[in-house]
Amino acid sequence: MRIGGNDLALNWTGLKAWIFRPVPHAAVIAVGALLVLIPYWWLAIRWFTNFNLPSDTTFAFSSVTLMLVLITADALFLFVYFHDAGRLAIAERTRKLVQHEILLRRELNLNRALADLAGALITPGRTIDEIAMLVLSSAEEVTGSQYGFVSVVDEKTGLMTSPTLKVMVAEDGSPFCRSGHTITFSRNPDGTYDGLRGHCLNTGEPFFTNTPALHPSSRGLPEGHFPITSFLAAPVLVESEVVGQIALANTPEGYTDWELTAVTRLTELYTLAIQRERVGLSLRSKRKQLSLIIDGVPAMIGYVDADERYLYVNQAYADWYGLPRDSFIGRGTGEVLDGETYQRSSSCYSRVLAGESVMMEYDTTGRDDRQNYLHVDFVPHRDEDGRVIAFFMLIQDITDQKQAEMGLRQANRKLNLLSQITRHDIQNQLTSLLGYIDLSEEMTADSNLQMIFRRENDLVAQIRSEITFTKDYEEIGVHSPEWQKVRVLIENAEPRIPTGAVKILSTLDDLEIYADPLLMRVFYNLIENALRHGHGVTEIRFSVHPGDAGMLVLVCEDDGDGVPADQKERIFSKGVGANTGLGLFLTREILAITGITIVETGMPGRGARFEMTVPKSAYRNLGPF
Repeated sequence: MRIGGNDLALNWTGLKAWIFRPVPHAAVIAVGALLVLIPYWWLAIRWFTNFNLPSDTTFAFSSVTLMLVLITADALFLFVYFHDAGRLAIAERTRKLVQHEILLRRELNLNRALADLAGALITPGRTIDEIAMLVLSSAEEVTGSQYGFVSVVDEKTGLMTSPTLKVMVAEDGSPFCRSGHTITFSRNPDGTYDGLRGHCLNTGEPFFTNTPALHPSSRGLPEGHFPITSFLAAPVLVESEVVGQIALANTPEGYTDWELTAVTRLTELYTLAIQRERVGLSLRSKRKQLSLIIDGVPAMIGYVDADERYLYVNQAYADWYGLPRDSFIGRGTGEVLDGETYQRSSSCYSRVLAGESVMMEYDTTGRDDRQNYLHVDFVPHRDEDGRVIAFFMLIQDITDQKQAEMGLRQANRKLNLLSQITRHDIQNQLTSLLGYIDLSEEMTADSNLQMIFRRENDLVAQIRSEITFTKDYEEIGVHSPEWQKVRVLIENAEPRIPTGAVKILSTLDDLEIYADPLLMRVFYNLIENALRHGHGVTEIRFSVHPGDAGMLVLVCEDDGDGVPADQKERIFSKGVGANTGLGLFLTREILAITGITIVETGMPGRGARFEMTVPKSAYRNLGPF
């Protein structure tokens, strides 16, 4: 029977279930028993009446008979009730156990699928496409779906792509898409997606429907698409951002909340896979970019662990030795370097692994049998606890520079030799000239001529002083700068100057400065300048203190008269001073070769104070202040 389109016909299965429930079933049996026993009771009463028994006996007999009838009916009722109740309880419990077993089996399958997926995530070399296929297979197995796909949203374009679409055959037998091809889903200009597959992408919420055609997001099916009887989709989220989707269709019995929860759990692991893929792509991109940068550096770079085994080399390093880059990894440096080079480097290895930055220069014969000069910087690599776990080697080919230096040094030697010969000849000529001037002065009594001869004598002495200066100045910059201990230089300069009772104090310990080999002349000049111009100096002190930007300030100060304010810069000019006027000028020139500056900062009347500012790269072994 139908009313208003609704089928109100009696359900025979439901009616039987009601009839055979324990209470109505037992009641029917009891009523049936009464219908049988009551006629028997009535006949028994009539039979006893024919014997003309007293009414009391007849009443007692009828009462007992009726009670037996009722007791029998009650017994039948209780027997049938408890029998059916027990049977139904067992059936209900059996049904629940079967349902529970089915649920446990489904949970077991889900957990196995999650475990397999987790194992794939930690397996090196598994691509995102392979993991997507595994996710789809697991989702279909867990939910019993016939169709499905797993997609990912491209991070750059925002388009959703899927490598997992299977061959889907329409009712007419035509293929909907091809297996193994990556499908790109279109989207609207506002960035949203159409249809059922777009619903969870647009809302960020999982959903299912067993009446897809009635769903608000349904837009129908394209031509040739297989019919969809049920649909389930769950978004893949990374911090509320939709990065992918798992979509399934056509499960035989329809989807439930359990399938939705199961697929949502699969999306959690697929989220990790997408995150790992994105991080991997980012790392590979940055590693490639860094490799391009490192390979573009005009230097050889090596990275070596604490056991002196290569962990990384750039292309220039590999090209120098003519070996593939990968062949270095894991090999000891002693297996690659020649014996002599390894012996030179091993002492540097010990120092850099002890935490010291070391540099070394050496000459070697290259693969082309040319003599090459290399400059190597060894830099320690520390972990978070400050322990040295490896070190970097930055190797530069300085052959051209060395050859230029040697050419310049050879040219300087020739120029110095020419200067020495010329100076010697001029000195001899000046000596002869002085002799003639003295002879001329003795041969005349004219006072005016004698005054002229004396002026000529003074001019010759000045020329001789200038020539002597050229001898000192030509030695500056001839030799390469080197590391020198300041304390030793002061100790060596002190005996060359008659200091008398003046004390020379120093707190420089093992400080080394990278400067011209004439650096000792600097300290000699400073001490000599204090003794000559300080007037009453009793002590000269050398000390250091930190400067700006990691630089070091080396101080030489005395307790003499000091330098007038208007002379603080002028004293470094050539020719200024009570003696030759060359000491402080040469001091500034010697220091400037390696970028060291010097200024006078003392207070007039309280002593001179010379501050030499040393660049960060030009001092070492400073020790505590």
